[in-house]
Amino acid sequence: MKNNPKIINVNEFLKDIFDGLATKANEKQLNYIFMPDIIDEGKEKSLQPIFYANIDPDHFREVVSNLIENAIKYTPSGEVVVNVTGDDKQISVSVKDSGIGIPAEDIPHLFQKFYRVDNSDTREIGGTGLGLYLSRRLAEAMSGNLRVESKYKEGSTFYLEIPRMSSSDAKQRLESTKIEKAEDLAPDSLTSEKIETATEENTEDIAIENNSEIVDSNSAAIATPENPAPITPTVPTTQLEIPQPARNSSEPTLAEIEEELRKKRQQLSIPGRE
Repeated sequence: MKNNPKIINVNEFLKDIFDGLATKANEKQLNYIFMPDIIDEGKEKSLQPIFYANIDPDHFREVVSNLIENAIKYTPSGEVVVNVTGDDKQISVSVKDSGIGIPAEDIPHLFQKFYRVDNSDTREIGGTGLGLYLSRRLAEAMSGNLRVESKYKEGSTFYLEIPRMSSSDAKQRLESTKIEKAEDLAPDSLTSEKIETATEENTEDIAIENNSEIVDSNSAAIATPENPAPITPTVPTTQLEIPQPARNSSEPTLAEIEEELRKKRQQLSIPGRE
């Protein structure tokens, strides 16, 4: 049988189960009582101890629900009282009713599989005979026990007895569980922080590189101990040519003028004279 123990506050857990079945008791107009509440409301206030147990909460709920439902079912009128008591080692959850009770000869067989009390009272109510058998099996899975005290025609009291955990141990274990859960969630948050930090560092690196490029490009113009006379970066200059006015193609060149004068001198020369 699968068992998944957890530390529970038995007082609170039991009250939650009790409240969940109140409607069924009210339908039969039963006096439905959760004894720890009565103790707290008494004239003389008594300190109700808090009981902790390391058990499977689903098993506990199944057993207690079955006991309370049976008490309501087999109680035509009267009351159903739920209580929790204990000592240093054990917790006892009791469900008491003023119902039809169980004959003495049937009590030894009550937790056997498919066993049902067969009389005129139970025939009208019905049942499978599996509820108490399974409840005892679940109680044993919680390292506990299930027993009954009953008188025919007067009522019955069922006791679920389970090991108790000290309050100090329970609180320490609960605190450790909280820390473990927090640590389980921590890697995700750390990963996000690392990603954000890496992004910021990358952005800063890019900014520094860009600034370095700007500084490097102007380093020659900055005076330093190693470079006391900054050198002004030289800018390549382009020789500008002033365009000359365009020459009229009909005007003679100098060579053409000289050639024309030479020809004229030849024509004017006197024959025989050199």
